[in-house]
Amino acid sequence: MKIIFLEFHGVLFLPACYVTARLMNEPPKAHPPCIEALNRITSLSGAKIVATSNWRSNGMGLVGYRLQKWGATGTVVDVTPAAGRTRREDIEAWFRLCEQSGSYEAGMIGRSGVESFVVIDSEPDFGWMSEMLVRTDPDSGLTNEKADLALHLLEKRVHIPVGVKFSEIGMPMITKTTPR
Repeated sequence: MKIIFLEFHGVLFLPACYVTARLMNEPPKAHPPCIEALNRITSLSGAKIVATSNWRSNGMGLVGYRLQKWGATGTVVDVTPAAGRTRREDIEAWFRLCEQSGSYEAGMIGRSGVESFVVIDSEPDFGWMSEMLVRTDPDSGLTNEKADLALHLLEKRVHIPVGVKFSEIGMPMITKTTPR
């Protein structure tokens, strides 16, 4: 399975989205060209979405519903746990949960079942995952050029460095507590 670890702010939401939402007194909506670029990635690669955004605290169901309302056609299969100080640590925790349980709830696949992944985020620091990072500019979000890069990276096999053992990343045992 191919996975997109997806942040919303600076990827799907641009500063103008928040200004418009405030003026209209409604929740922010994703920028349509960014959603189109995401749809291109999911339709051409078959990749599934794991939300890393703070929106994940609303649960996988609401995240999927919101994305669908904004026009996204991809499937949200999970959200990362809020287990660390950074999204990188949250993604590592997600991999660790897969390793601990031998599956994840949506697809019953183990860590070895993730054939490739990409991180789409506007933040720069993803450590060992940096080679799988599509870093967006918060002012333009996910563009077609960045979508092309994501598609290219999703064709690579996952390479998890030998030194990364998710059971030893310094976090206590964790359980998924995100509401559904």
